[in-house]
Amino acid sequence: MKILLTLLLVLLSGCTEPEQPVKEEPKQEERKTRPMPPYRPKRMVATKPIIVAVIDTGFGYKGLGTKAKLCKQGHKNFTSDLDMAPNLNTEDPVPMDYHGHGTNIVGIIDRYANWSTYEYCIVIVKYYSPGFGDDNLKNTVKAIKYATAIGADFINYSGGGKDRSQDEVDAIQSFLNNGGTVVAAAGNEGADLKLTPFYPALADDRIIVVGNLGFDGNKAPSSNYGEKVDIWERGTSIEGFGLIMTGTSQAAAVVTGKMIKQKIENRK
Repeated sequence: MKILLTLLLVLLSGCTEPEQPVKEEPKQEERKTRPMPPYRPKRMVATKPIIVAVIDTGFGYKGLGTKAKLCKQGHKNFTSDLDMAPNLNTEDPVPMDYHGHGTNIVGIIDRYANWSTYEYCIVIVKYYSPGFGDDNLKNTVKAIKYATAIGADFINYSGGGKDRSQDEVDAIQSFLNNGGTVVAAAGNEGADLKLTPFYPALADDRIIVVGNLGFDGNKAPSSNYGEKVDIWERGTSIEGFGLIMTGTSQAAAVVTGKMIKQKIENRK
């Protein structure tokens, strides 16, 4: 009996679970690796909006222009007028326009820049107050320097005069040297710019000087003219935010709007 019991224990001790085979790791040189796909950098899309500094009489004349494409920040007043335009969706206050000119200019730029895109915004920089000739020129210089400081891409200057200011020339050249574009009105004296200069339009050859065409496509009688005029555009009876005005100011605003639209198209 002892012999049978011993034999049974021996047999049972051999009935263990079989060992799982060990999977041999392939040698390093035998391993197959999947090649990494080539690196393709993501296309960088410009997110900074085009900034347009409109150096003029302010904005918001009689409450007009509430849908203008204004920048949230950066608006500046260099005059003694302290009133700000109401009901505008901006973080910084916008200097009030008592004249209507600046409001008209912004409306024209918006129209021709293309209402359907928001890849640009307008900064209102007020330099003009009626009856303050010398102050207006000094304020112009400050306004141009300010546009340079905030990194504006465009200056629209729909104004000017016959007096040349070296400070104004220096400010314009600094803005241009920093990569900005200046669009300026040729003036409304009906004169040849070669004989009767107009500033800041002639402050630097890189400024885009705009003359005014009438409805018939010919030079408007009031427009300054000559070889110094770079572009001719209709500025006769141009509407902006319900205000209709005529002159090289309006022609310049049309050109600024078209240039903004083109710059946006070039980004795509």
